[in-house]
Amino acid sequence: MRKHFYYGWGGFSYNLKKNNCLNVIMNKMNKWIIFGVVIVVVAILAFRPLQLFYKYYLTPCAADGPEKQDDFEMHLEEINLESYYESLEQFDDEFNVQVINEVTYKDKTYPIYQIDSVNESSQNRLLLFAVTHGNEFASALVIPKLLREIGENEVYQSWDVRIVTPVNPVGLDYQSRYNENGCDINRDFKDFQTLGAQIQRDAIQEFNPDIIISLHEGPQKGFFAISTASVSRELESSILSELQKKEVQMASKSFLGLPLTKDGLMHEGFIITTAKKIFGIHTLGSYGELQGVGVITTESSWFDTDAQNRIKPHMIVVETVVNEYGKIAP
Repeated sequence: MRKHFYYGWGGFSYNLKKNNCLNVIMNKMNKWIIFGVVIVVVAILAFRPLQLFYKYYLTPCAADGPEKQDDFEMHLEEINLESYYESLEQFDDEFNVQVINEVTYKDKTYPIYQIDSVNESSQNRLLLFAVTHGNEFASALVIPKLLREIGENEVYQSWDVRIVTPVNPVGLDYQSRYNENGCDINRDFKDFQTLGAQIQRDAIQEFNPDIIISLHEGPQKGFFAISTASVSRELESSILSELQKKEVQMASKSFLGLPLTKDGLMHEGFIITTAKKIFGIHTLGSYGELQGVGVITTESSWFDTDAQNRIKPHMIVVETVVNEYGKIAP
């Protein structure tokens, strides 16, 4: 009896140990399965942002000519180029309006305009670029309205303002981010292979501005401004304050889903500047910093179907810069 009991207990003990080993193995397998599932989920969630980052930041010429974007929903409005050029030329009595270059694409000629306000009592210089990306149509529509404002508002009398538009006329005609060669002009500030980048570089060197504003739009919810390291924090605060007063909807994230420095503002400090150098992202902002000039890039939302709502925040930023820069600039 005792022998039988002994062997019975031993068998039970053996089965118990076997079951414990199986449980340990199953627990480890479950952990690896859970870990694997988490990795897959994270990869799926990260795939689109990484894909967009590669396309829009690391690939200067990602298209075959002036192709339309299909990565995002956007509200586009067609702009008649002839009418747009006429809207610029009507200010010829008040400003120095001239064609500084031309692009020929498919047997059609596309002028690029430079518009200068000259004030004898000017103390500062503002350089403004519009339509670097042709599908950001509000950046084009800002200019005639801004020219009227410059002519009527006394605050601009202390400034020389130079406007270059459209930087990417073929893109504007085809409603494309890209130029006639399928290149993103705002990724070409190292080699300067595109005419649009060359024109901006030459304008900076010739005009010697105190500050640069570049008008853009993007697929984020709300408006925000990108300021480079040379732009003072006081000026950033003034811009945000005016936007809030005028009840402009502010973005809290970029189109990649990354949080902004503040609602309505991305400050390109040390971390972002270093990351751009590491990844080889050569933008107007990067070039401006190398020249010792602060750059403010304005970004209204593609999703807004009201063109005036998209124009409004750009106007607020320009007016705030003109009002506040001299008070806080060193």
